[in-house]
Amino acid sequence: MKRKLSFLFYFFLMSTLLFSAIKIGYYDNYPLTYDDNGKPNGLFIDVLKRAGILRSFDVEFIFGEFADLMQQLNKGYIDMVVCVAHTPEREKLYSFNTEPVIINWGVLVSFRTLEDIKAIDGKNIAVNRGDIYYQKFLEIAQSFDVKPNYVG
Repeated sequence: MKRKLSFLFYFFLMSTLLFSAIKIGYYDNYPLTYDDNGKPNGLFIDVLKRAGILRSFDVEFIFGEFADLMQQLNKGYIDMVVCVAHTPEREKLYSFNTEPVIINWGVLVSFRTLEDIKAIDGKNIAVNRGDIYYQKFLEIAQSFDVKPNYVG
């Protein structure tokens, strides 16, 4: 009887894993990931296609804000988020691919020439909350005792 129950449990578990859709989160980060009239698009979506992920599994794409998607990932509501920067903190929580898809950096853009980081004190700075660049920008601003107003 115990064997039959174990078999049924594992059969149910495997069938659930095999037939449930993989939920992949993506966000607006053109051209890497973006929503194109309700359809996922961008470099990272192309990588998933070329790797055969989209042909091999039933995939459900979830579009949202980066911070919200990471919360959904943490709670187990979605299975993965594309285009996530690798950090030591995140490595403790998530699995990352071993080869980077891209290498990029953040940039502060202003209509006026900025001679000193103190020039942004009290100014509105548009950010993507939860993004690695936002986190690092916070650290840099704090190290210079600069307090901009973060919008986004």
